Amino acid sequence: MIHTFTCNGYTLALDVYSGAVHVVDEAAAALIRLREHHGREEAGRLFLCAYPDTLPVELSAGLQQIDALEKAGKL
Repeated sequence: MIHTFTCNGYTLALDVYSGAVHVVDEAAAALIRLREHHGREEAGRLFLCAYPDTLPVELSAGLQQIDALEKAGKL
């Protein structure tokens, strides 16, 4: 379970199970929330609907970072 929230001007993603806390921007928090509930492809599609100015390379990099954190057990 992942909680994303803003506190004192910082957007944070907290992985309840590992205890990992990540400082992210709002777009990354949105992608993390989407990825938690959808597959990679669907999350990417939904993200682009919400953030249409995102470059494909930026989306791909964000998804790769999320995948790496999941694999490491930190997200």
